[in-house]
Amino acid sequence: MAGIYDTLYRHPEPTVLPLMSPVVGSCNGGGSEMVLAFRRAFPLEEVRGSIEPGDLIVTRSFGGKDGPDWPGHVMMAGRSVGQVIHSLPGTGVVWASMASSLGRVVKLYRPQHKETW
Repeated sequence: MAGIYDTLYRHPEPTVLPLMSPVVGSCNGGGSEMVLAFRRAFPLEEVRGSIEPGDLIVTRSFGGKDGPDWPGHVMMAGRSVGQVIHSLPGTGVVWASMASSLGRVVKLYRPQHKETW
């Protein structure tokens, strides 16, 4: 997903994120590590409220409705309401819907300087 931000911000070279486990953004609190990497690489600010295209969405970890509120899965908001882009082991980056998310939103990060896109 870093490649999407690279394109939007017109970076001349690809952003290289630290090597992480293929499931770091989708289990047991690993979303925190992924978010830190994205925040170091791109101008993202934590916000509250409605979701806008390009926002980085962090949902709670797997574990059902009574599971822990750890940051668990990292997705990017698409252009249409409820549309997200995310990556899973074995499938790579894919389009999905917020309805397919297994947890509630625990953090929301908004890209800054979107007027340059």
